[in-house]
Amino acid sequence: MDGVQVGFVGAVTEHLDELVSPAGITDIEVTDIVEATNAAADDLKSEGADIVVLLVHEGAPSNDCDEIAALGAETDFGSIVQGVSDDVDAIVSGHTHLTYNCSFPVAGWSDREVTERPVVSAGQYGYNLNQILFSVDEETGEVVGMEQNVLPLTIGVDPYTANYPADQDVQDIVDAAVAEADVLGAEPLGDIDGAFYRAKLENGTTENRGGESTLGNLVAEIQQWATSTEERGSAQIAFMNPGGLRADLTGSGDTFPKTVTYKQAANVQPFANTLVNMDLTGEQLKDVLEEQWQPDGASRPFLKLGISEGFTYLYDPTAPAGEHILQMRLDGEVIGADDVFSVTVNSFLAAGGDDFDTFAEGADARDTGYSDLQAQVDYFAEFATEEAVPVDYSQRAVGMVLPDDWGVYEAGDTVDLELSSLSMTSPGDLTDSEVSLTVFGTELGSGTVETVKQSALPGFDEAGTSSASLTIPDNAAGGLYDVTIEGPDTGTAVTFTMAVEEAPDTTPPPPVKAPSVINVRHKPAKPVAGKDRVRIIVNVASEGRPAQGRVVIKVAGRKAYTMLLNRFGRAVVKVPPFGQPGRKQVRVTYNGNKETEPNRVRHVIRVVR
Repeated sequence: MDGVQVGFVGAVTEHLDELVSPAGITDIEVTDIVEATNAAADDLKSEGADIVVLLVHEGAPSNDCDEIAALGAETDFGSIVQGVSDDVDAIVSGHTHLTYNCSFPVAGWSDREVTERPVVSAGQYGYNLNQILFSVDEETGEVVGMEQNVLPLTIGVDPYTANYPADQDVQDIVDAAVAEADVLGAEPLGDIDGAFYRAKLENGTTENRGGESTLGNLVAEIQQWATSTEERGSAQIAFMNPGGLRADLTGSGDTFPKTVTYKQAANVQPFANTLVNMDLTGEQLKDVLEEQWQPDGASRPFLKLGISEGFTYLYDPTAPAGEHILQMRLDGEVIGADDVFSVTVNSFLAAGGDDFDTFAEGADARDTGYSDLQAQVDYFAEFATEEAVPVDYSQRAVGMVLPDDWGVYEAGDTVDLELSSLSMTSPGDLTDSEVSLTVFGTELGSGTVETVKQSALPGFDEAGTSSASLTIPDNAAGGLYDVTIEGPDTGTAVTFTMAVEEAPDTTPPPPVKAPSVINVRHKPAKPVAGKDRVRIIVNVASEGRPAQGRVVIKVAGRKAYTMLLNRFGRAVVKVPPFGQPGRKQVRVTYNGNKETEPNRVRHVIRVVR
């Protein structure tokens, strides 16, 4: 370079142990980027370098230069931009897959010809090239001029046309490799009934690793199926990390159903991870879901796990760290803290990758030796050769901000709920325009769904919001009710439990009845056996007034007489002479009425010879 010496400092993100399998870097120490860069740049300058360029696998969360300039020194990328020394002449970055071409003033360069340092990134997948042209004074070695550009290497993205001629020697090597790979990669695996996408931002192309996706859930479903046999762990649940999905699965052909090839499957999962099965408690499952909200300082604040079919959960996006998860269910049944489940993840997650530390604590962990790509191949052979695999647009997770009055409700109450995470976000993904709130299939409320996709990173999973409300029926009995949030088009069905208080008894109390008094006498006082007929006189009174109603007079050994009391509260019955002398029992029952209590007395007639 005409005598100009250029030194390069290479650095990786300080979150390396989150992004690769921790088990693979146990002997590597990750140190502070700024301190290590400044020390290396000082050494390079001391050894005669005129220009020092930092190549760092860390990047900005935005492609807007003003937003990058405003990053605080406490952020990953802001600390680099603001913290590297004056010896570093340019920062070439990556990691976040964004394209930006910025330059920022350096305080120590105020007396130089060039006062701003380039901070650039070429985006992703080799579509662009960062070009930085330095002009250097040959006598002093000082940079006296600088020009920076982003050079598009292609016209278009997929498909694309190269903007520059290829080096023929390299092209020959590539062509031979592609020819062989095309033969192997063209092998059809099966058909899909629609495209399986990763989550996207509003522009439809930028990946959002914080969003739930049809592809993430499909891969998790494949891995649960692949390890559902007894010899592979009888998996009930599987999870998939979004960073392990490197391409959408769109199939080949003009219209759906389209054919999935081996190459397309390999592009989705190119890392050859194996599937690891383990046992996790309900409490550990909750911890795993909480770990989607990444630690402070992580390059992505939220990573959405793909989840196999049957596992759903409800979360509060506004809750403090560690308190987001409200309820989890498997096949409709609530998961308790001490319940134990067979869970499968790839070997990256199993080692605690992406800060999902709880997976590394799973009991009875066993590496099946079954690769994630082979699981895809086998799944399509099983389910996609005779019928196309349908796209499942249902949400495994729904956000719900608990209302201030959340607790035990009463029959007739209306409950307002703020829901989120109701929609997938890729172009062509099916979404709901409304959701229903149902109990035992009966709709108790609904809400309109508004799907507004994020326009910029960092990504989260709140697309698809609804202010929904439900009204508890007036006749609802007290107890716990399972309320299901249902999307009629996507098939979303996420259930939560709410409590209803036992309704007060509104039946009016029975009127208070007055007590009754029965007086019984007979004539003659001493009837003679076989001779005297006996008159039995019954008087019933209540609170000093004659009672009304019926009395039943039962004479021992005789039939019962039912008599209506007259207006004086009296009833009289004449019975034939008694055949034998002795004491004769008489039982008088007053049946009462709506104002008077019933009563019963016994009376004795002494019959003589």
